[in-house]
Amino acid sequence: MGVLSLIIKIEALLNFKMAHTEGYSFEYGKGNPNQFNMEYYVNSADGSMLFPGGEMGFFKTNFSYSDRFGDVDAAIWLPNGQMVMYGIDKREGKMRAVTRESIQTSEGRYQNDFIQIFKFMESSVEWSEWKEPLPSRVDWRGEAVGYKADLSEAYTGLTNTWIMYFDKAPTPIVTSVPMMGYMVGVLKDIKETYCNRLVVYSKVLIGGKDTGDVIEVELKSIRPMGITFDGTPYQPMGIGGDSGTSVTEKIAEYESKMRDLELRKQSLERQKKRCSTDSCVKAINSKLDNLRLEKQRVICEGMVAAGMEESVADCMEGED
Repeated sequence: MGVLSLIIKIEALLNFKMAHTEGYSFEYGKGNPNQFNMEYYVNSADGSMLFPGGEMGFFKTNFSYSDRFGDVDAAIWLPNGQMVMYGIDKREGKMRAVTRESIQTSEGRYQNDFIQIFKFMESSVEWSEWKEPLPSRVDWRGEAVGYKADLSEAYTGLTNTWIMYFDKAPTPIVTSVPMMGYMVGVLKDIKETYCNRLVVYSKVLIGGKDTGDVIEVELKSIRPMGITFDGTPYQPMGIGGDSGTSVTEKIAEYESKMRDLELRKQSLERQKKRCSTDSCVKAINSKLDNLRLEKQRVICEGMVAAGMEESVADCMEGED
């Protein structure tokens, strides 16, 4: 990625309650472990979002962690839903752009968002208002109206209940994407008012109201504030990807090569046990040494492909 320009700043508060919190350890939370303060910047043209690093950034604000091994400069949520973490690897002294490859394209994400918004509006009880008032703790000065609808996730099949509150006044903020911001922000009303509207509060009952899994986001502020981020100096580093991406294909190829090398090694070791002369043992040992170098080269090629090494030659340095 080169230079990314972002012109809108969003401040929001996220609360969540999950019956299962696999993958998240509360000991790393700072303050309320069920709450995140979110300050981030948005590109109104493609919907990408930048969460800044630094002492006052998203990560230091919400998480307790040691930066002994590295610093986080920023995280960017790309238009296709792929997250890229930019930071300094202190052990290697390198600037890294770490990501997991996504099979989804930005065009596919746009279409999916558009369809989901249309489904929400179609299924929200004939677009009738949700009668419950905006929660009293939500500090929003404008007049808001709520809507409720059930939406099914394509990948999991879960049916989630969405409750969204809009400011009744149209927003002058312009965007090219169906939804700009995470759960709150600017949404294109493609059915009722045919204008951009501010989503000031969203609540999602994951899997329906009986699961106990809830995510709530309230909009604190949204305003023009331009910044840029240059990702050019950061070396790409992959940590896997969705099924069907080039990353998973490379991993499958790597595993196949490693299995083949192990089988060849076992075959040579069996031959060595049957040797009856020193010359036979010497010849087999030479083949095993060559096989070890071949294995190291395969490992190095994989590390270069993942962005963990500059070149195969550097990785192989010191090998005989």
